[in-house]
Amino acid sequence: MHFNCFRHAYADFPAGTVTKACQPDPYFIVQDGNWSIGIEFTEYLRQSPHGPALWHEESELRRQESEREQAIENARDIYIRKDLPPLEVRIYWSPHFTLTKKQRPILANEIAELVATEATNLPEAGAQVTLENTGLANSVVPEEIHSITIARFVWSRRNHWAASVADYPSSLKSHDIIKIIQTKEQKLGGYRRICAQVWLVCVIEGFRPSSFAEFLQSVIDESYQTAFEKVFLLECFEGQVVELHTANTLPPH
Repeated sequence: MHFNCFRHAYADFPAGTVTKACQPDPYFIVQDGNWSIGIEFTEYLRQSPHGPALWHEESELRRQESEREQAIENARDIYIRKDLPPLEVRIYWSPHFTLTKKQRPILANEIAELVATEATNLPEAGAQVTLENTGLANSVVPEEIHSITIARFVWSRRNHWAASVADYPSSLKSHDIIKIIQTKEQKLGGYRRICAQVWLVCVIEGFRPSSFAEFLQSVIDESYQTAFEKVFLLECFEGQVVELHTANTLPPH
């Protein structure tokens, strides 16, 4: 998914045959005759509110995303069994709520029942409704959720349910890029065995809450010391590629 997004969004993507490499090689290799470019992908992970994310904080972010995604999948499956029209459903979680495995089936059932109730009242074409948590005891939306948007489109033949968070994205800063580059450069020696050039693509996913970010102009204006030939920021949700300024250093051996 990331590779296809990058290839379509970057106007100067090189010509050649693309192969998906096996670790510890770069994720993808573009081969054109005797010339090859390795393209390595990495994903930005937002920082903890208290500073750079530690390993256990990163794990907790991912664990919460996994729990929430599973709850939505469970809710969708319950809804599908009711044989109701396919819907586009967006669930915006409260950023301060922690979901546990024990709570998951209960919440999934609540979400499914709520969506099913609204679905029966939606007109046949182009209708959309947003249910918000009022913060009151009689709110129809569970306290764990900020809001639910439900839409029915005539062209939709499948249920598409997804999650987000009711929160502001963090700001990607220059020191985040430097840290990412330094971490990935440790593998460059091995990459150079099979690639004449190696590019690094930092994905600002836009689909997972823990990787939502806005990059400041200072990030784009900075010049980064690196042995990678090119470094990019990729925002998949917007289909945007930004090539960062780099000043080459000697490749690590």
